[in-house]
Amino acid sequence: MNVVEDVDPMAQLQQGESELAFISYAGKLPDDFEVLSVGTDDLVAYIPARNPLSKQKELTLTDLKAEKFLTLNHQNPFAVFVQQVCAAAGFELYSVFEGEKGRTLVNMVALGTGITLLMEQSISENLDSKCPHRL
Repeated sequence: MNVVEDVDPMAQLQQGESELAFISYAGKLPDDFEVLSVGTDDLVAYIPARNPLSKQKELTLTDLKAEKFLTLNHQNPFAVFVQQVCAAAGFELYSVFEGEKGRTLVNMVALGTGITLLMEQSISENLDSKCPHRL
């Protein structure tokens, strides 16, 4: 068995380069894929503590439309997903920084440089105190 980490494991599966992948995927998978779900995850917004939105108990995506976003690299499938959910909420996100790792984005949020949307389980518990909001 060959285990690799790839930016787009779906492409590797579809091209026959891999037979097994551990993925987070929000869309509909092709019918010929066999899926074993091991859990669910929530989309969360990380917001700087000094941002007035961080005081709200609940947020919707539309509450974030005027914010500056810190995003994963635009070629990352998750970044495409975030762009799609924002578009479905009626706005195009304004990205001021693209990074490679969620941990970096959350640390930048703590410094007040913008907000980020990530999957809750992708960030370790010691970073969760930086104002996550489930969406």
